[in-house]
Amino acid sequence: MRAVVRFFIAVFIGVGTTLAWQSYGDEAKEMVKTGAPSLAWLLPGSTRSPRDDQVSTAAIVTSAEVAQQLKPFALDLSNVRQRIDQLATRLEQLAASQEKMAQGLAILPALEQDVRQKLSPPPQPRTAAPRRTPQSAGQLDSPAQPAR
Repeated sequence: MRAVVRFFIAVFIGVGTTLAWQSYGDEAKEMVKTGAPSLAWLLPGSTRSPRDDQVSTAAIVTSAEVAQQLKPFALDLSNVRQRIDQLATRLEQLAASQEKMAQGLAILPALEQDVRQKLSPPPQPRTAAPRRTPQSAGQLDSPAQPAR
């Protein structure tokens, strides 16, 4: 009895494998080729179908179309690159003018001091003011006495 069960199990496995191979044969071949390339020689030879030719022709047409679509982007990229170079040149010019301005500003305080020295009048000699004595200061602070 066990032998008969083993026989039917083997037959079911064989039938299932055959049906699976018919349904998914191409996909299975690709899986074997990618998963175990050393076993690819065991697979039956690959035959090219007209469908494969259509796919490759479509791929070539698609590549040409993509290249055609990418041309404007390449031109735009070239224009952007050119403008970036122009901006870099302008930035260098701006940095050079800032450096000149910074040098001019560094000289400005020295020039300002020189101009102030030339424009200021020579120092006047100080004359000593007469000193007031506390008595005379007191007399000035007191209210005026009425005349008699």
